[in-house]
Amino acid sequence: AGDLAELGRALPMVAEGANLASVLDHCMYCGMSLSRVGCDFRGLLVPLFERRILELWDQHAQEALEVFRAMLGAHRWVSQASGRSNDQGGANMPPFALLDHPPLAVLVNGALAALNEVRHCAALSLQHRLAARSGEELGAAAEAAADENGRQATRQFGLSVQGSTRFLAAPRPAQAPQ
Repeated sequence: AGDLAELGRALPMVAEGANLASVLDHCMYCGMSLSRVGCDFRGLLVPLFERRILELWDQHAQEALEVFRAMLGAHRWVSQASGRSNDQGGANMPPFALLDHPPLAVLVNGALAALNEVRHCAALSLQHRLAARSGEELGAAAEAAADENGRQATRQFGLSVQGSTRFLAAPRPAQAPQ
């Protein structure tokens, strides 16, 4: 139990997915060797490594979200007539239209970086939790974009988003039939 506690304290110092995978491989090999004499502890490693994988995911996703939020204020969401075609650029590449919107490109790159970190030691047991966290982070990005859109509309037109939605939702007088 003491060795597992020490491993639990040391894992947060592992900052990269590839290094975490290497530590996991070594721990599993040690557990397999000790299982020959009745000390198989490999099952106890799973929660420790799952927790660190989630922490790595959260760290990369939060960094991307922070940069996305910081870039939103300076970006105008008008499509640039850049002359680029709507090609994808390749089978495994994002669309070139992302280049017109740097905050989105940063968000996508951050999501890809998070996926790249956890791919080295991806645990199938984390599939649903990572999918849920990914959805939460995309929701947070959408909220940030909506909030910034509301601030830009207020600055530009002197409207508040709440006021404009109340205006649009107000009942209209019935039109007389012609």
